[in-house]
Formats: sequence, C-alpha cells, structure tokens
Amino acid sequence: MVTSHCLRCHMPQRPGARFCRACGAPLVTAAAHAVESPADPTIAAFDPRERAITMPWQEVESPPRAGGRAPAPLVVRLVAFFLDLVLLLGAMGVTVMGAVALRGRLLLAELAMWSALAACLVLLVNHLILCSVRGQSVGMALVGIQIVRADGQPLSWGRSLLRHTLGYGLAALPLGLGFLWMLVDGQGRGWHDLLSGTRVVTEANDGEAQGVFAGSSADRR
Repeated sequence: MVTSHCLRCHMPQRPGARFCRACGAPLVTAAAHAVESPADPTIAAFDPRERAITMPWQEVESPPRAGGRAPAPLVVRLVAFFLDLVLLLGAMGVTVMGAVALRGRLLLAELAMWSALAACLVLLVNHLILCSVRGQSVGMALVGIQIVRADGQPLSWGRSLLRHTLGYGLAALPLGLGFLWMLVDGQGRGWHDLLSGTRVVTEANDGEAQGVFAGSSADRR
C-alpha cells in the first residue's frame, strides 16, 4: 500500500488515515492526488461534448455550388420556362398568320405543318444552339440563370443535345415525374440534368464567366 504524507508538515501517515497525526490537517491520498493531477500531461480530462453526436436535423447544410454559383431557384426556372413557352407559341402564331396571308386559305394539315416547322426551328435555335454556345435559352438569359456541367464548366454541344432531346423525353415520359424530381433533389436537378451531368445555376458575372470559359477552352477542344 502507498503511504501518504501530510501536505502541511510532510510527516508520513498510516495507510487509510484521513487526518495528520502530527498537525491534524486533512490528508489527500496519493491515488486521489493522481486522479486530480495526472502525472502524464497527455491525459486530458474527459469532455462529454467531444463525444456528442450531431443529429441530422441539427446540421445546417449550405446549398451545393457549381463553380462558386448557387443552384437556380425553382421559381426562377419556372419563369424561364414560361418565357421560352411564350416565345415558342408566338413564333408558331406568327408563322401561321404569315402563311395564311401569303397563301390564303389553308387546310388544317397545312396549318399543323407550318406550326410544327416553326416550333422545330425555335427549339433548335433556342434550346440547342443558344444553350450550347451560351448555356442559356432566351428565357434563362432574361432571368439570369445558366446551364453548366456538374463541375461548373461550360456546357458542350454533346451534353446540350443529350439534355434537350433524350433527357427531356425521359423526364416527361412518366407524367412529368422527371421534371418534378427537382423538388426532391438537393441540387435542384431533374432526370434530364442527371442524365446529361448538368446543373442550372445562377448566372456568373463578367469576370467569373471569363475565368470559367478560359479555363475550360482546352477541355472543349
């Protein structure tokens, strides 16, 4: 057994004694002293907060960003969609009225043909060419959002074609479930975005856009 000493007079004490037999001061045993002041400086006091588990609802997650830009809000994307739809319907209406003015009365099949021709032309220019060159349709440019790759780089021709053809068809096929998937996806992506590896983000400013496009010129070549 370890013999304790009085901290006041340093007299040796009997094992288990609680008070000094010489001066009557209360004694502190070696074991208790070792617990209060550990000899090993690397042993730290246990802090229960260090072992605390953070629950999922206590974590505040920031929205994922592509190239430093936040995902475009769903409401803004809907506004861009309706602007593109107005452009499409307007082009179809103007084409039909122009055909009627030039050729007089037209059969229903002819009106449908001219409407389909105008729709295909608008979709080709607005969703394939403009989105491949600028990453934006007319509606997206008006509200300030842009399509980029998942890593934040500019959209390529191949991804734009995949997104706006097979991707749109896949997303629209099960009653538009692929478009509604944006409501549950943490990054606001639909099935067409998941298929083509793209995101819709807020538009970059001039300096940021120049840096992004310059850094990806080699990849696109």
